[in-house]
Amino acid sequence: MIFDELTDEDLEKIVDMQIGRLNKMLERRKLRLKLTPAARTWLIEKTCSDRGYGARPLKRAL
Repeated sequence: MIFDELTDEDLEKIVDMQIGRLNKMLERRKLRLKLTPAARTWLIEKTCSDRGYGARPLKRAL
């Protein structure tokens, strides 16, 4: 099965979902993580340089 590469928009949505999950875990400690648009772009650029791996490196980084 062949999948299309993830777009920047797809990866941004994945970042938002993963940050949401992290925030649920951090909630009981009264902490919250929030990324600026520039930080989100940087994270995607640094972790997803090879789009063939999909979002796996991004999820590992978070």
